[in-house]
Amino acid sequence: MLSHLIRILSEQIPDYESADSILRETFKGLADFVPNFEQRTLTVWLRPLAVRAHNEALRHLYADLTATGTLFPGTDLRLIYVMKGAA
Repeated sequence: MLSHLIRILSEQIPDYESADSILRETFKGLADFVPNFEQRTLTVWLRPLAVRAHNEALRHLYADLTATGTLFPGTDLRLIYVMKGAA
């Protein structure tokens, strides 16, 4: 799974080590989970990083992840990934 995420990030950040570092920093950060039971979605609000180019790459990753239509385990809530604010 991690290699797939890095592959998606690599479309924006070609250096493997940088893409790996961006993911690790993102995974260490906080996230807010906001369910919408009427629309059957679970929005995952993730914090931006300090570098604008990294945030652009992450937005690309989040769009790809959202497009999969993945359901949160044990629910019928479709995951939506969004970056809070902008850096």
